[in-house]
Amino acid sequence: MTENLSSFQPASPFPTPSVRDGAGGPTKQSEVTQPTSAKYEGTLPVYLEYGAELPPRYGLNFIRAMVRDPECIFVYWELTRDKIIEAFVGANEKAVKEAKWVLRVHNLTQVTWADTLIRPPFAFDHRDSNWYLSVLPDTEYCIELGVILPDGRFISLLRSNTVRTPRRGFAISQAQEEIWLGSYIFYQGASRKR
Repeated sequence: MTENLSSFQPASPFPTPSVRDGAGGPTKQSEVTQPTSAKYEGTLPVYLEYGAELPPRYGLNFIRAMVRDPECIFVYWELTRDKIIEAFVGANEKAVKEAKWVLRVHNLTQVTWADTLIRPPFAFDHRDSNWYLSVLPDTEYCIELGVILPDGRFISLLRSNTVRTPRRGFAISQAQEEIWLGSYIFYQGASRKR
């Protein structure tokens, strides 16, 4: 039993459209036309393997800052349950409920760490894990995540890496302008000699 394999076509994973003749009955399969591209005719559907799903948490304590543009920093973090409990050691239940989770933005272009706070800390929900911060261009920053207790004490939990925002607009070097000007003068002189 030999079959002609050159005419073998794999079964389409997509259902064939039902086409009816004028009398209402189905037509022959050969008369059914499917919109196909000659380039992909007879190909099987592609299977993509996406791998395992990424976990929502990794069980680490960290905070990272990344510059998005000259006036914005993206900050993301993760806190473990142990680190949160450590923040409230010695605090009563009322203090834990009334505590505010805050991010403090430090401008490191200032002289001392005590003078670096550029604005009052702003509160966020403790379940958040990222934030966009509006900042000034051409400045170095560090972000601190912590808790303000009802008595006003700030407890620092995490401190980010240092980031520097770029300048706003284009920066042109004086040396680069001189090189281009010299090339232009040379070109003008060469064209006059002809």
